[in-house]
Amino acid sequence: MKRIIFVALIAITLVCPGCGILIDGTGSGNQRANYYCTYLNGYWGDWESFPDYYFKIRGNPDNFIGYSASSHPSQYQFKVTVYGFDKSVLKKLKEKDYSGSIETNGFSRSFVTVPYAPPTDGRNMRTYSARIKVFYKGHDRYVYNIWFDNVGLGLDITFQ
Repeated sequence: MKRIIFVALIAITLVCPGCGILIDGTGSGNQRANYYCTYLNGYWGDWESFPDYYFKIRGNPDNFIGYSASSHPSQYQFKVTVYGFDKSVLKKLKEKDYSGSIETNGFSRSFVTVPYAPPTDGRNMRTYSARIKVFYKGHDRYVYNIWFDNVGLGLDITFQ
């Protein structure tokens, strides 16, 4: 009986990737954001994993959104755009400073305290100019330090 339940769970995972299960087998460009940290009052906090529910990152290394798996991507909590991003240059340098923007679902200080806050319908979105430092860690893994409005957000993302 246990074997049947295990096989059923694996089948559901592969057939129904949108069911909130941790594996996304669609090849749809979703990525798992492994860790985040925040910069407040001049100090970076510790790296923390995202909550137990599956928080998704969709996009490319130069333009991506973050949203809850229980929400539609259009209800994203944040959107990051890196201006002038060049993957080949970054692979050689391993780190590079960029300008860009971050769009968030609220005031900057409350956003970085809880970057996975409930989804928004877009009415409360704010766009900030940002200084973005990108570190290339190999195998399509990037670390972003994003400073805006006297706060910051760090993200560790592996793109597929």
